Amino acid sequence: MKKRSELNFRYNQQLLKTLFKLSPAAMAMWTGPDLVYEVVNPKYQSIFEGRELLGKPFREALPEFSDQPYMKLIQSVLETGEPYLGHEMKWFIYEPKKNNVREYYFDFYFLRVNDQTGNPYGVFNYAFDVTDRVVRRKELEQVIQELQREREIREKFVSTLSHDLMTPLSIAKMSAQMLARKNTDSQFTQKFKGIVDNIDRAEGMIRNLLDANRIKAGQKLTLDIKPCDLCDIIEAALKDLESLHGNRLVFTGDQEIIGQWDCQALRRVIENLVTNAVKYGSDSSPVKVGIRRLGHDEIEISVHNEGNPISVEDQKTIFEFNKRAPSAAVSITTGWGLGLTLVRGLVEAHGGKISLKSSEAEGTTFFICLPLKA
Repeated sequence: MKKRSELNFRYNQQLLKTLFKLSPAAMAMWTGPDLVYEVVNPKYQSIFEGRELLGKPFREALPEFSDQPYMKLIQSVLETGEPYLGHEMKWFIYEPKKNNVREYYFDFYFLRVNDQTGNPYGVFNYAFDVTDRVVRRKELEQVIQELQREREIREKFVSTLSHDLMTPLSIAKMSAQMLARKNTDSQFTQKFKGIVDNIDRAEGMIRNLLDANRIKAGQKLTLDIKPCDLCDIIEAALKDLESLHGNRLVFTGDQEIIGQWDCQALRRVIENLVTNAVKYGSDSSPVKVGIRRLGHDEIEISVHNEGNPISVEDQKTIFEFNKRAPSAAVSITTGWGLGLTLVRGLVEAHGGKISLKSSEAEGTTFFICLPLKA
């Protein structure tokens, strides 16, 4: 029995030595008040290549650490028994071959070791070199910051350019309207009307871009609240869109709903949602717009289309600035990806909410819930 115990002891001792030697972690132990290196594994020694550590006090073996906080930390652990965990902390290490001091980052652990009587014996150091990880992360953070700065500059440029474009567009529109009034020839009148319509469309795109930038900046959109007939707004919007998309648009719901809203803003909401439904829905099925009352003080607008569903993952970000679902990204039609950002901003400015449901079996439906009095 005694012989077996001795064999087990020797086996365990050998196992510990092997693990200590082969460990990917750097391990060492200091003993006594001078913190003399008693044991050092190969990984630890490789960090201090060309330096003799064993048998030397910490301060003598690594004098560059005199101005660093680690001597006090080790002594504190030895005196109090309170372990210390360091995360991505800098070690400035002297490299004799290059004759310079290099900055490293380590995750490490200082743990007091007691002797057989329970008295402090030394401090055990267990460390991992995480320099590459930290450097790569810092480089990535730097790239992200630079990209953010570039994006901010680009957005400021676009916003300034958009504002500047509104003036010449307004002048061109006024000129076209004046020429249309002076010219009675129906052929020219139609051409002038086309010019005005295209200018209106360009102004709408610029206004959308400016409002989207305001939303992204966390600003609330300004509304012109007055009595509106929701049915009239939707019917007028669908009538204009039918000239572009044909007779695919179907409107159903209560015949009259009057509320206090920004009429033009609600029209933009309808136009954006219906345009998206037409673009990304099935060509062979109608786009349905519905409205209904929710109790006494709320209404719901729904816009439905058949076609490829929006994944659950994409639904989480689809209302964010410049985000589009893959079905939109691969569509032959293109856009700025601003529509749903605007819709959300305009709906929330009215004190409302927007949501959606999408599945292969039932298609995609956007729901807007609005108070009757914004």
